Amino acid sequence: MLLKVRELYPDVKTVRTENVTTNAPMLSINNRLGFKFYRESIEAQISLDKIRQYLKSKKTIL
Repeated sequence: MLLKVRELYPDVKTVRTENVTTNAPMLSINNRLGFKFYRESIEAQISLDKIRQYLKSKKTIL
């Protein structure tokens, strides 16, 4: 894919990729390609019921 990007867009100077920190094989590939760590983000999920339960316990008006 990187070769295709270079072929179609020869002026591209920066490529970004995203991986989970537990995906060692992909991190290894990216490392060998020369990618450098830039930033880490965290995503979380919670149900609306759990949010309501938490807010209710804090005596917050819904």
